[in-house]
Amino acid sequence: MDGFEEYKSRIWKKMKTPAEKFDSLFAYTYNLKNYDTWIHDHEGGMGMDDMVKGLAGMWKRLLKNDDEKLGIDAEYTRPGVVQLLTDFQSDLDMQELEFDFQ
Repeated sequence: MDGFEEYKSRIWKKMKTPAEKFDSLFAYTYNLKNYDTWIHDHEGGMGMDDMVKGLAGMWKRLLKNDDEKLGIDAEYTRPGVVQLLTDFQSDLDMQELEFDFQ
């Protein structure tokens, strides 16, 4: 998916701190989840497997940081984001796409 490659090369790489990366990746993932036509109505061979695995890897690496480095609240924000990612994972599971973010 060209949009993901564009995001990684033009936006993600410019983020310097884990907190900046968290905010950016959260916004990107939130939009992918909420505007999910791409999950259900797509042409085969769009590179979706690679995009989903890449996105999951970005989250896995980012979530290894502590809450302070991410600039988030441990009581509400981290559990909320993990729930959003779990819901996103369920959406992708229905299309047999693996999103292993933990």
